[in-house]
Amino acid sequence: MIRGGEESLAMFDLLIKTELPKNEQEQSSAVRVTIRDFLYNEATRLPIPFYSDEEVETKTDLICQ
Repeated sequence: MIRGGEESLAMFDLLIKTELPKNEQEQSSAVRVTIRDFLYNEATRLPIPFYSDEEVETKTDLICQ
C-alpha cells in the first residue's frame, strides 16, 4: 500500500513540475506585454521620432532578459 502512495506522490510531483514552467512562461509573457505596452503608451512611451517600432521591440526584449 505504501508503494502505491509513493507512485501517487511521484505522479503528483511530475504534474506540479509541469505546471510550474507553464505558469512561469505565462507570467513572463504577461510581464513582456506590460513592458511593451508601457513603452508604447502615449504618456510613457519612448520618443517616436527617435525610436521605430522595431527598436521599441528590441528595447522590450532587452528589458525582459
